[in-house]
Amino acid sequence: MKMRKFMAAMMAAVMMMGFAACSSSESDAQGSDVQATGAQATAANGNGGAGDSGAPVADPSNTYSFKFNGVSATADMAADAVIAGFGDNYSYFESPSCAFQGDDKVYTYNSFLVRTYPKDGVDYILSIELRDDSISTPEGIYIGSSEDDVRAAYGEPTSEGSNGLEYTKANCTLAFVIKDGKVSAISYNRVGE
Repeated sequence: MKMRKFMAAMMAAVMMMGFAACSSSESDAQGSDVQATGAQATAANGNGGAGDSGAPVADPSNTYSFKFNGVSATADMAADAVIAGFGDNYSYFESPSCAFQGDDKVYTYNSFLVRTYPKDGVDYILSIELRDDSISTPEGIYIGSSEDDVRAAYGEPTSEGSNGLEYTKANCTLAFVIKDGKVSAISYNRVGE
């Protein structure tokens, strides 16, 4: 358990350094209009976008989604309703985005965190990262599950490497870092991130 907390702290520290590096190049990003794949179609309806297609994610069950407090969320969904549904027991951090116009935001809950990115005045979910073994995916996989459990729950991965397994569906890549045959990290990521 101490190792997991250490790894979570290390990931948070790396993320904060990345945000700090981004803020120094804010003036460079201000002049360019970087497109957020899939987010344009969703600004009008507030449902989030689906990867490269630009189609809205009206139903998170069409892709890999995370569920907490009865609220389902996936990559490229509009974040406001999701954050409100997850509750207000979180710490918050924001910094100027390196890739988008506006602020990247991080909502850190006890057992997971949500990263967002801005597009046309709307925040969208960039990633959701599970932080400890007290929470699981809707399919029952948690930090500490075996690689065999992951394969039984999700089937053959879209891609596989020395660090783990990735499953991609529509706009979301569900990634499992595997160490010594056990899941050591789980994240839902916007395709391309």
